[in-house]
Amino acid sequence: MRNIHYILLTVATALTVISCSSDAEWKLKGKISDASADSPSYVVLEGQNKLGGWFVIDTLQLDSNGSFTATGSAPAYPEIYRLNYSGKSVYFPIDSIDDLNFEGSAIDFDRTYKLTGSESSRQMVSVDSLINAFVGKYGVSALDTATTFKRQLADIVLTNPAGIVAYYIANKSIYGTPLLNINDKRDLRIIGAVAHAFNENRPDDPRCHMLSDRYLSNMKRLSTNRDTIAAPEVGLIDIELPNADGTKVKLSDVADKNKVVVLNFTSYTQDFSAPLNIELRKLYDKYHAAGMEIYQVGVDKAAQSDNFEWRQAARNLPWVTVYNGPVSEYVTSYNVPTVPAIFIISGSTIVNRPANVEELTRKLGQLLGQ
Repeated sequence: MRNIHYILLTVATALTVISCSSDAEWKLKGKISDASADSPSYVVLEGQNKLGGWFVIDTLQLDSNGSFTATGSAPAYPEIYRLNYSGKSVYFPIDSIDDLNFEGSAIDFDRTYKLTGSESSRQMVSVDSLINAFVGKYGVSALDTATTFKRQLADIVLTNPAGIVAYYIANKSIYGTPLLNINDKRDLRIIGAVAHAFNENRPDDPRCHMLSDRYLSNMKRLSTNRDTIAAPEVGLIDIELPNADGTKVKLSDVADKNKVVVLNFTSYTQDFSAPLNIELRKLYDKYHAAGMEIYQVGVDKAAQSDNFEWRQAARNLPWVTVYNGPVSEYVTSYNVPTVPAIFIISGSTIVNRPANVEELTRKLGQLLGQ
């Protein structure tokens, strides 16, 4: 019965891709150079079913210049496809009616290629380049201890945890080995951030149930395992810093008491500070009663030896303000190369890293239902 279910899912997905019932289509134009007389004269377009398996959609013949075109009906939800050429695969995302361009080499098809046309495609190329570089240098067996590498993946996920690239990272396997290890709480927190974001932003997406079940069942299992190694979790790296009165305040305590916490690394001496705090004040006034708090970390260089200026500014703000200084473990742990930097925390998990106030406003409205 399970095999029949698998086949039905495969056929249904394939029909969605090749259906001509809608004028809304995505398109990928490609070219494969450096082909020899022995190189294949075709590239295979493959789709992924909801169980994670891959199936053939179409065999695309290359013309005399190595060019080809792939098209399909706009999917109801973002999807991942791949091009298979001579046993090597390149993955690409499709969100509705994308128009992508691919340039690759027959000699090194899955390594030296270009994929352009959308932000998701750019991100996926970046992710695969990062993976290829790591695996090429250290091997697949080093994934379980690759803390810095996993932190880089987490940062990419947090730019858009409800996006198709985040899903790709959460479910990627390399030569049969999962990129994220469900037996590692740090890796599982990344999966949890994606599951949470999909439930909040894409509740009807078929992936939601699978992501949530994968996260919750494994987190429950690990939480009851006394042998689990304690380690800083990607979901929430705790911060404990003094406020303007010198009292140390933990980020985890603030997160436990509120539905949503906006973590903001900032510098009060910079020109952007006042306008940013004005916008944050508007959000605070709107959402604080609904369960939102702001935990603002000052990293002012001018206040490194004498933070009087920071204390004066902090006392005039209604939210939690703490002082860190420009060089610290927290700035490094949260990968904050420049300020301002903003993170959204919900359920003791970082669920988003908005790039600007507009994105922060939109996400808070989704999380708090206003």
